[in-house]
Amino acid sequence: GHYYTSVSYKGQKQTVYANSEAELIRKAERTKIAMERGERLESRMTVKDYTELYKRTYLSGKSDHEATMLGIGKRRLYDITPTILTGFINNLEYGYWHTVKVVQLTKSIFRQANEDRPIPFDPANNLKVPKGLKKGSHRQITDKEREMILHTAEHHPAGLFCRIILYTDLRPGEVAALRWSDFDLSAQTVHVCRALKRNDTIGPPKSPSSIRDVPIPTPYVPCFGTQSRSTNQTRKPR
Repeated sequence: GHYYTSVSYKGQKQTVYANSEAELIRKAERTKIAMERGERLESRMTVKDYTELYKRTYLSGKSDHEATMLGIGKRRLYDITPTILTGFINNLEYGYWHTVKVVQLTKSIFRQANEDRPIPFDPANNLKVPKGLKKGSHRQITDKEREMILHTAEHHPAGLFCRIILYTDLRPGEVAALRWSDFDLSAQTVHVCRALKRNDTIGPPKSPSSIRDVPIPTPYVPCFGTQSRSTNQTRKPR
C-alpha cells in the first residue's frame, strides 16, 4: 500500500515514500528542489513549533492571532500545500478584518519558513481572504462559542463582564464603566450613561444617543442579583 522512489542530486540520494502515486510524484519533485537548494530534507518541524518560534523572534508577544494557526498546528510544516492553507482559511468563522489579520500572519510565517529553508517553497504565496467576506461584515457567535464563553465565565474573574456583554449587547467600554447603582433589577434594565475611554478615564459615552436604558432579558435577571450581592460583600461600588 506504499509507493517509493529515489531522488539523486550530485551524488546524494534520498528515498521518498508516499501513500499514492500522485503524492509520490509531488514529494519527489519537492525533494529534488530541496536537495538543489541544500535544504534540510523532510523537516519534522510542525506548524505549531515554527509558529511559536516565529512569535518569539518577530512578534515579541504583541499578537494573539497566532493561536488561530493551531488549527493546522499538528501538521508538519513540510507537508503544508496551498490547497491545505486555502481550505484552512475558508473554514475560519471570523469576520472580514480578523480573517485579514490571520491571512497576513499566515503569509508572513510561511514566507519566513521558506527563507529559513525547512520548506522548499512558500505555500501561502497566493493566499487570499475568501471572496464571500465583505469589509465591515460581522457575524453572530455560534451556539458552541456562546456555550464555551458562559462555561468559562462561571469561574473566570471577568465572568460577569462577559455575561453583561452577552445579555445586553453593550460595548465593552460601556460595561467597564458600569456601577451597581446603574442596575434596576425590578425594572429589568441597566442605565448606560458613561464609558471607559482609551486613555483609561471614564466619561460620557460615544454619543448623546448612547445614553439609554437597556433591558435585561428576564431569564438572566437572577444572574445579576446573585453576583451583585456576592460582590458587594467584598468590593465597594465604584
